This record gives sequence, C-alpha cells and structure tokens, in this order.
Amino acid sequence: MSTTQKRLLTPKEVEEQYGFPVRLLERWRMVGGGPQYIKAGRRRLYTPEDLEAYIDSRRVSNTAEAKQRAL
Repeated sequence: MSTTQKRLLTPKEVEEQYGFPVRLLERWRMVGGGPQYIKAGRRRLYTPEDLEAYIDSRRVSNTAEAKQRAL
C-alpha cells in the first residue's frame, strides 16, 4: 500500500482488531466522545491512525487521573 493510500476500517473490523463493540462505536457517533471517523455515503469508516490517536488520548497513570478526566 502506498503512503498516499489509507487503510479504512469498517466498524466490524474495528471491533475485531481493536475490541470496540460496533454498538459502542454507534453510540459514540451519536453523542460524541469516540474516535474520529469518515462518513462516505451511508458508510462510516475509521483509519488506524485515528483509532490509535483516540487510544493514546485516553491513557492515564492512575485512577485519580482517570476520575479527573471524566469530569
């Protein structure tokens, strides 16, 4: 795959590769708070880079930090 091509993942592929259930991805798209996605017609697609950025943004060192972030 060339550097100009991006691998786009369906919600099912995201579930299989990253463990985020399809229903959770749907909820995040409705209310916000999840990874960025691409809307292509009726399809919703994710890039591995956006998923990795989301995962990295949720990293915490301890429960106090996690509680603070949730506020």
